[in-house]
Amino acid sequence: MDKLLYSLIRLSFLIGFLWLRAQPLLWQRCLGGSLFDELRAMTMTQTGSFLLVGMLRSYDADTNFHKEGADADVWVVKLSAFGHVLWQRVYGTEANDEAFAVAETPDGDFIIVGFTESETLGNGKKDFLVLRIDPLGNLRWMRAYGGRGNDEARGVAVLPDGGCIVVGATGSNDVMVMKNRGGLDAWAIRLDKYGNLLWEKTYGGLYNDRLQTVLKAPQNTFLLIGSTDSYDEDIEHNHGRTDILVIKVDSLGRKIWLRTYGGSSFEEPYSAAVAKESNQYWIVGTTFSTDGDVQQNKGRGDLWLLRIEGSEGAITFSKTYGGSKDEGGNGLFITPENHLLIAATTRSYDGDVKNPNKGVYDAWLIKLDSTGKILWEKTFGGHENESFQSVAMLPTGDYLAIGFSASKDQDLWMCEPHGGNDGWIVAVRDPINPPQIKVLPPTALVGYVYDKQTKKLLLDAEITLVDNRTNKVIARTKPHPELGYYTLILPDTGWLSVGVQAKGYLFISQQVAIPKALRYSEIRQDFYLEPIRKGQVFRMYNVHFDPGKWEIKPESYAELDRLATFLKEHPNIIIEISGHTDNTGEPDTKMELSLLRAKAVMAYLMKKGIPKYRMKVKGYGMTRPIASNDTEEGRRLNRRVEFKILKIQ
Repeated sequence: MDKLLYSLIRLSFLIGFLWLRAQPLLWQRCLGGSLFDELRAMTMTQTGSFLLVGMLRSYDADTNFHKEGADADVWVVKLSAFGHVLWQRVYGTEANDEAFAVAETPDGDFIIVGFTESETLGNGKKDFLVLRIDPLGNLRWMRAYGGRGNDEARGVAVLPDGGCIVVGATGSNDVMVMKNRGGLDAWAIRLDKYGNLLWEKTYGGLYNDRLQTVLKAPQNTFLLIGSTDSYDEDIEHNHGRTDILVIKVDSLGRKIWLRTYGGSSFEEPYSAAVAKESNQYWIVGTTFSTDGDVQQNKGRGDLWLLRIEGSEGAITFSKTYGGSKDEGGNGLFITPENHLLIAATTRSYDGDVKNPNKGVYDAWLIKLDSTGKILWEKTFGGHENESFQSVAMLPTGDYLAIGFSASKDQDLWMCEPHGGNDGWIVAVRDPINPPQIKVLPPTALVGYVYDKQTKKLLLDAEITLVDNRTNKVIARTKPHPELGYYTLILPDTGWLSVGVQAKGYLFISQQVAIPKALRYSEIRQDFYLEPIRKGQVFRMYNVHFDPGKWEIKPESYAELDRLATFLKEHPNIIIEISGHTDNTGEPDTKMELSLLRAKAVMAYLMKKGIPKYRMKVKGYGMTRPIASNDTEEGRRLNRRVEFKILKIQ
């Protein structure tokens, strides 16, 4: 008895320990294979899902779509708000290709930037790599920019016209780079929506200058944020070894002002965000200094949070966070209540880091109020290296952090690590102020409409969503005239059907089924329309009757209305409407029932304005089965109404 009681107590303790250890983790995903894979940046889409980008080397486990033996490629993951992977794709060349930033365009496409080492696509050792994909992962274009040196893109800002400004560093002085002051220069380029280069500008001095990110500012200006080792040319003042560099430019890249921030040692920024206050900008990174603009250092490398105003770049806030070892701030998100959430890395277990260190480097989330006060902080990881690179807010009010993990234990107990570095995705609930009201993202139907024979996009197709219970049109849309895809937002409730029609094509009509795992996310649905031809048969499975009856049930009206619209748009077509049954019952009775049902469909169409002479009716009873009558599913398929195109006049 004592042993049993002891076992129960021990089990209860273990369950409680695991529950506490999991908090505030909601769920997590480890994606990748046995090699080194990383997720580095993300953006929330217009439909509430997330696009994650990074670098993939593996070709096994979750990444068997990646060619074995290939170099690193740009890795893109589309993720629902509840952690369901909608799709994964890789993009690249014959050489190494990696991504560091992503942004959504006004029309729903995505711009991804990084670098390529391709000799066929690029101009030198490394080049800026910029690619544009649509919401379904189809590549619109991929181009390289740079010279014969090393050029690497790190940040992107999308403009209202669909173009973008891409920033990074260049070691070139030729091809597309008109001027280099020495070493690496900070480099910014502006592209139109098709990837054409509009202008390029370098900034810096004789040593190394880099840009990490770019923020939009008022009056069509921009803040270019990076670091500098220089102290000449454009760099009038350097506090020490490496400073944070901020350059304000106009829409043509012309310098308005340039400022440096730091102390006598090393500073490096990794992320920035526009503050809720007017014309205020937060910058997060790492500092090793103890002087200058850095008021305090708590160990070696500290997370440094800086706020500047946009008029002249004056510092309005500066504070370090960390412990006695190394910290770095990688990603920054400003919440609706004007709090700051920082994705970071730490090796400490003291100071501001209250949790024990789990291994080598831990992933660290820290939440601050608008004055910089710590609201809460928590480390995540196992015995190896972990890091959070980016953080955002889920539509539910919880938080999403991404990065990489090399561990298989401790906080990774809910995950399935594959080896090397895995892309790591973590959903976290605020342990102090959890969301009280969940705002769920919409469920969206997205895809393309094709000609079934030629596979060409049908941009004139119309997609209609109908509530079958009321026969009311909920939504009607067409594919984007330039980008080609359509989007339908689905309501949370209702018995829905979707119809797809285009001039010269047989229409499609089908019920909408929302898988539980894809609710409140995106459902991919492509449609293939067949060109009209004589002899075509359309099976109307969504026309319903009670057993033994021929009166049409109201939920059939949406399907019949689509047929009526089709006939009105194609007045040269004559059809046969036929009824069919399963093999249960008397053949003569079933033959009569099938004819009455066909006549009922014709009568409905006549009420909708279709002339009687354009329709023939026929009852086939049980004589033309299309499936075995030995199963209920087969009998259901055999109980149907069809129409057949008899003539095209």
